[in-house]
Amino acid sequence: MATEVKKKRGRPSKRLGAEKEAEKSEKEAAAKRAVDRQLQMDLELLRLTNKENPFRYTVNKRKDSWSLIAVDVTTLFEGEIFDDRRCRERVRILMKACRVEADKKVTGAGSLNLTEADTLLKSLIECEDFTANNANAEKKRSKVSS
Repeated sequence: MATEVKKKRGRPSKRLGAEKEAEKSEKEAAAKRAVDRQLQMDLELLRLTNKENPFRYTVNKRKDSWSLIAVDVTTLFEGEIFDDRRCRERVRILMKACRVEADKKVTGAGSLNLTEADTLLKSLIECEDFTANNANAEKKRSKVSS
């Protein structure tokens, strides 16, 4: 005779409840850390833009200029991934330029030393379609080098 095991009805075990609670609090903590990080970045950017800076950009993350100061002036933003694809493109270009002109970049907190790389970056950022301009510049460079 086969005996069937009846499934218990009622409340879930205390252990299961504790696991769910721990998972929920972990998610909340991660969300809070993300918000704190964003706030820290915003405050740092605000602090930098209030100084006498040749690049007077606003604290609007949707504007193309946001990533320029963020990556250029402070290490806090290094390696940040931006939501906007065009912003990421700018960060990559900026990091290339930083490697080329690394010794001339930052002269003090919030002040930039204008070099050829900075001037080039500024003109690229002012263009409407940065990605297209970047692609054209890469093509020209490859034609010149070959």
